Amino acid sequence: MTMISKMNALRLSRFFFCRFGVFVTLSFMLPLHGAEPLHVVFMVGEQEYETARTLPEFARQELTPKGIVSSFAHVSRDDSNHFKGLEALADADVLFVSVRRRTPPEAQMQLIRTFLNRGGSVVAIRTSSHAFDRDPPSADYVRWQSFDRDVLGGHYEGHYGNKPPTNPPSKIFLQASQKTHPLLKGLEQHSFLSTSHLYKNREMSAKATVLMDGVVVGMEVREPVTWTHETSSGGRVVYTSLGNTGDFGIQPFRRLLLNAIHWVAGRAVPEQLIHPGLKGDFDPNASLNGWVPMNVPSAWEQHPSGAFADTDGFGWYRSYVHVPESWRGSRLLLVVDEVSDVDEGFFNGIKIGANGAMPPLYQNPSSNIRRPFVIDPDWIRYGEDNLIAWRVYDKEGQGGILKGPVHLSRRDDAIDLQGAWLFRPGDAPSWSQWDHDPDSAEAKQASARFKQIAGVGFAGHAGIVDADIGGRQRRIQEV
Repeated sequence: MTMISKMNALRLSRFFFCRFGVFVTLSFMLPLHGAEPLHVVFMVGEQEYETARTLPEFARQELTPKGIVSSFAHVSRDDSNHFKGLEALADADVLFVSVRRRTPPEAQMQLIRTFLNRGGSVVAIRTSSHAFDRDPPSADYVRWQSFDRDVLGGHYEGHYGNKPPTNPPSKIFLQASQKTHPLLKGLEQHSFLSTSHLYKNREMSAKATVLMDGVVVGMEVREPVTWTHETSSGGRVVYTSLGNTGDFGIQPFRRLLLNAIHWVAGRAVPEQLIHPGLKGDFDPNASLNGWVPMNVPSAWEQHPSGAFADTDGFGWYRSYVHVPESWRGSRLLLVVDEVSDVDEGFFNGIKIGANGAMPPLYQNPSSNIRRPFVIDPDWIRYGEDNLIAWRVYDKEGQGGILKGPVHLSRRDDAIDLQGAWLFRPGDAPSWSQWDHDPDSAEAKQASARFKQIAGVGFAGHAGIVDADIGGRQRRIQEV
């Protein structure tokens, strides 16, 4: 790092953020006599998995407190192949790639090659296996079709398309022969489930060491999921095909990222995560801090406290709903009449649908006809409480779940979900997840605490009601 960069990292605590294509830097105050701060440049250019949101949050939570300087080069809204701020690679230790089918300008691609040629280290996730594999828009832009083979050590050959909830999840296994590898430090489970559909990677490099593989639940073919590699200049590389929004809420993935950033840079792997996701010491109030009861349906600007009168942007709703055992085997629909502006639904941590497109490529739904969110029986805890989370983005005007009915329906009956939910402004992918194992005593206490705070009018208090869901929705349930 340059002397100016070192002094900035040592003496300043700063965080600059802008939504579209802006260079972002996070740093943390370190003792003047401490180790030279690690500098990670995050190159982010994909829409499907929202890493423009999840990676900055991860950096704030896990890297900044450890003294790591994080610079973000987001793809520009005006030029989907240009990464503003990529010049930070000049004094970076680690390049973190989350890119899907972009072709940077020649000068920016040369920045990447120069970084690699000097032995720079790489961490790459998900779609980075085909980061630069696309026909360039002109001769001024560059395609790197073999980036997966040349740098990452794999060979991306598509995916299985097992996207929950209508398809089974991926089950990820840690390689027993690699259990002492520093990258697996702190990963206590031998296996775990992921809602990232499984990628196919064949013809692995002889220099690749696989640390995790995975299967589509119900199938037998295993695919490499996480591995190490080495560039031709000796730089360490870690790649994982995990990385959707749900993965950022689970401990194994968060721990893997933290370990990888340290390991590729030749640093000691930390002892623990600061925000471990689904694991942690239980505090029955922890998941409710910052959450307030919010009547649904209504605009959040109409909350009696007046606290959200001028709130635009992201807001989350959460509710615990008991699904009766008598409904076992039924496909359910999560239905609401109007949400402003765009929204995503989650059921027990699984994304079940969306209307419109979230920032950074915001797009309001093109039709007033909302698609109901379909919930597959495999994701339902019959006879138990289930967590429903709703993520809403409001650009302007009134925001939130505005009009009912709001219900969880079968064919002719439904659980009425009008009433008090928990609401919180802001945005964090972990809010879609259970805070503890759903079968644990801690989770049951959290559910009970929700009903206590929400009061007698909590969502679901009215129980099962008749529901005329209409022909279109009925056909969806019968598929």
